[in-house]
Amino acid sequence: MARKKAAISVKERATQRQYAAWEYYKTGLSTRQIAEKLGVSHMTVARDVKVVSQRAQDEHRASVWEYVTMENERLDMMLVAIASEVRSGNLRAIDRWLRISASRCRLFGLYEAARDMRIISMIDIDKLTDEQVGRLAAGEHWAKVLFG
Repeated sequence: MARKKAAISVKERATQRQYAAWEYYKTGLSTRQIAEKLGVSHMTVARDVKVVSQRAQDEHRASVWEYVTMENERLDMMLVAIASEVRSGNLRAIDRWLRISASRCRLFGLYEAARDMRIISMIDIDKLTDEQVGRLAAGEHWAKVLFG
């Protein structure tokens, strides 16, 4: 049992060190300066900063997805609330439905995708180089392929 407590305390110390390294890193110190302050190698500091940075990115992604999910549910509730009016032909309700649908398209980035598809459909494939066609086929963004 004592061994388990020691392992937890080592883990807690490592986590505290990681966050301390992150705080120093945010102030602009180099990994070598941070390592000197914390009494560890600069490689340990680099790894600690990377771990904390990844955690922050993961938390940000989770909060963004949580917002998107919540907003999507809110839009669903709005559509359900006006569905009977839309079915009966109420023009104001239809207009509102279209506006709510537009909000959903913006939420999921569908307008940008549609814009990109329109632009891609206007590209004269015969004027592209084989290299450009290959890059487009590989999924590279059209603007980067065409304009560098």
